[in-house]
Amino acid sequence: MPLVIFSIAACVSCTAFKPIELKKVESVKVLNSSGEGIDLEIEMLISNPNFLKFTITEGDLAINLNKVDLGNAVLINKVSLPAHSEVKQKFVVHVATSTALLGGFASLLSIFQNKNATIGMKGTIRAKALGISRSFPVDENTKIPFSL
Repeated sequence: MPLVIFSIAACVSCTAFKPIELKKVESVKVLNSSGEGIDLEIEMLISNPNFLKFTITEGDLAINLNKVDLGNAVLINKVSLPAHSEVKQKFVVHVATSTALLGGFASLLSIFQNKNATIGMKGTIRAKALGISRSFPVDENTKIPFSL
């Protein structure tokens, strides 16, 4: 039995995976704000064209709102993407306050008042399937509704 599992994993690891693709950012919501940082819930439309279910386990994303640099986001929750799917998923990320405040507190307040923002994300996400890990690039700028 272990030989069968190893053989399947070896064949799958040789297969070229298609990139997981961020299609659209739907919304951003502030879940929690404290002296330690800001927790954001980001709802995104994501496409997984692969024949395997992937789980997004990590992300190294620089986030900005209306060109105000919030810093690097740390993914708090793991997110599963079914095989051959295009689904909306909610990602919860944490941005440390010290980096968020460097971008300009007054600019962030104007975002909260307008209820609309342009969110930018650039970096990579890391996803796993059958113990095989892959990194996929993210480079997205989208105008979205923003709520507290």
